[in-house]
Amino acid sequence: MPKAIFFVPGIGAQGGNIKDMMVNLNSDGLGAIFPISRGITYHKDLSLSEQDYCRILKEQATGFVLSFKTHFKTSV
Repeated sequence: MPKAIFFVPGIGAQGGNIKDMMVNLNSDGLGAIFPISRGITYHKDLSLSEQDYCRILKEQATGFVLSFKTHFKTSV
């Protein structure tokens, strides 16, 4: 199935990292979708202010983007 796209969970809240998931990509850097919504939006501290929660969301999202850019040959 050389043109198939696979849904590859496991990054973020599930404990996996982007580097380890790269084996799921085709040689052209495509072929997988990595869901990371819980890894970005979930936070254990429910007492956070809305401002702090938004700041943490931005930091988490930025961290994942930078990690993807580090491991992908194409721009993300």
